[in-house]
Amino acid sequence: MNIWVKKSIEVANSEGYLDKLQEIYPIEPVERKVSKEIFNTIEEVYKIKDPIRLVKILLNLKIEKFPIDHPFIPFLRMNKSAIEKNPKTVRKIGETLLSMSLDQIFNEIKKPKSASRRMGQMFRNWLPKLGYPVLDENNFNKYQGIAILEGSDKTLMEFANNKLKCNERKGIDLVVKTPRTYIIGEAKLLTDKGGEQYSRLKEALNFAEKKEGNVVRVAILDGVVWIPSRNKMHQEVLNTKAIALTALLLKEFIESQK
Repeated sequence: MNIWVKKSIEVANSEGYLDKLQEIYPIEPVERKVSKEIFNTIEEVYKIKDPIRLVKILLNLKIEKFPIDHPFIPFLRMNKSAIEKNPKTVRKIGETLLSMSLDQIFNEIKKPKSASRRMGQMFRNWLPKLGYPVLDENNFNKYQGIAILEGSDKTLMEFANNKLKCNERKGIDLVVKTPRTYIIGEAKLLTDKGGEQYSRLKEALNFAEKKEGNVVRVAILDGVVWIPSRNKMHQEVLNTKAIALTALLLKEFIESQK
C-alpha cells in the first residue's frame, strides 16, 4: 500500500469526510434549461394528438432529454429517415407520450442531469480553492510557480498530448505545473461498489498507472473506494502501483512535488 492510499483511507474514515467532500461535489439538482418557445411548440402538437407527429417534433427540437427512456430514441435521433421507415415503433413511442400529461412531459424534459455527468466540472470549479492561480494556457506556460491550467477536459487533454507527450484519447480533469514537474490527474467520485462504478475506478487507475508523458500521473478518488472491505474496488486501490488519493489530500500532494 503506497503512502497516499494509506493517508486517504485515514482521511476518508475520519470525522467530517463527507462534509468536506460536499464542498467539492455539491450534489444539488439543477434543472435543464428549456425555452418557452419550445414548450409552446410541444403543447401545440400535443393537443393535436398525432403520436407520430409528436415524436417527430420532439426529435427535431433542441432538447437534451427526451421525455421517456426508450432504447431506440438515440437511433431515431441520429437517423431521421428511420422515422418514416419504422412507423409502428414511432407510433408506439408517440402513444406512450400521449398517455402522459403535458406537465409530465415538461417535467421529464427539464429533469436534472445525472450528477455523475457533472462531476468533472464540479471538481474543476473547486480547484481555485486550493489557492493556486488558475491560468489560461498562455499565462500558464509563462508562470514560474505552482499553477493550474484552466479549461475543459478536452483542452487539458490537448495540452497534455501536445506539450507533455501523454498520448491521451479522452479528456482529463487536472493539469498542474510545479517548479519541478507537471501533474496530470483524473478525478472520480465513486458512489457505490461494482458495476459502472468499478469501471470508472479502473479507468482512473489505468490512467494513473501509465508511463507515457513527462508528467506525474494521479488518480483522484473519493467515495466508497476508501471504505476498508474485501470488495474488489477497495482491493484494487490497495494493490495499485499508481498514485491514488482523495481530493482532500491534493494540495498536500502538489506541495510534495515542488
